[in-house]
Amino acid sequence: MRLAGWSLHPVRLPYRAPVEWSDVAEVAADLLVLRLRAEDGREGAAEGTVKPTWSGHTLRSLSATLEEVVLPRLIGLDLSAPGAVRHALARVPENATAKAMADAAIRDLLEEDGPGGEIPLSWTITLKEPAAMAREAEAAMAAHGFRALKLKGGRGFARDLGTIRAVRAAVGPDVALTLDMNGLYPESPELLRHVAALGEAGLTHVEDPATLRPDDSFNRLQAACATPILVDAAVWSEGDADLFLARGARAFGVKPGRVGPGLTEAIAARAAVLGAEVGIGLFGESDLGAGATWRLATRLPAGPSAETSTFLLFERPLTREPPVLRGGRVALPAGRAVDRADWAAIARLHP
Repeated sequence: MRLAGWSLHPVRLPYRAPVEWSDVAEVAADLLVLRLRAEDGREGAAEGTVKPTWSGHTLRSLSATLEEVVLPRLIGLDLSAPGAVRHALARVPENATAKAMADAAIRDLLEEDGPGGEIPLSWTITLKEPAAMAREAEAAMAAHGFRALKLKGGRGFARDLGTIRAVRAAVGPDVALTLDMNGLYPESPELLRHVAALGEAGLTHVEDPATLRPDDSFNRLQAACATPILVDAAVWSEGDADLFLARGARAFGVKPGRVGPGLTEAIAARAAVLGAEVGIGLFGESDLGAGATWRLATRLPAGPSAETSTFLLFERPLTREPPVLRGGRVALPAGRAVDRADWAAIARLHP
């Protein structure tokens, strides 16, 4: 099965309310949808998140990278041959988001019938004052039944602990809480004392307290914290994961939107051999992009709840039958993403 053509569909999708991530505040998100067509008429689609501080791209630069660098490498390949696509993409340096999109769109094209069932999701509470984050946690649980929450932090040790206390008081003792500091703290003795306190705060994971490197500083952080340090931003490849595994890493957050489904599976397999957890991290996906990650989650060893629930932040869906959360769980979507997509809405949202 060979590639016959493709099209790119830029989208600017408004949020229901402004969102403050660790490095950018937004009222809308830019997304790029890739649609592939094979010679036999089958199609596949994938979504890419476009934030310069996340993916290193704008809509124009990601489109150019796909059209001029990544997709031409796939022309003439048998897309169904095991390893052929991954080998071709591996020969392109950098450009992780473009390669991830190509990998995901081809997987969608080859999809025969997705697995049934449902999976639990985690809700991410973006940066606000502790009391506001506690109110959001309570509201998210009431509306959707989440049993796992990720709290954004990294804006002060006292504020981190205050956020945990406020949210825990609002949601009770049985909800799993993770604190993500997005690598905002410098390494210091004070940080070691902070992660030690976090390890006693009833969290399931402490994510990226500093810019993590697979060296002695990582060992010191792990030794100070009774809770597993979750490695996220530093993992872009199997080699990255191997270096942290050699340092005894116990948990990873891997973003399929950043590295692609194939690399996500490979990293999870390597981690499982050494007993480390792998959870699927958010990459700002809409409901269209999230569906593929939910299917992928069913193929990975058990780990933390998938974080791909940010589709709830958006003003409108990009699929014809939007997903529904019940009891913190979402049903796996049927069929290919290319068939679920609301192409008329995608066209209307062209920036």
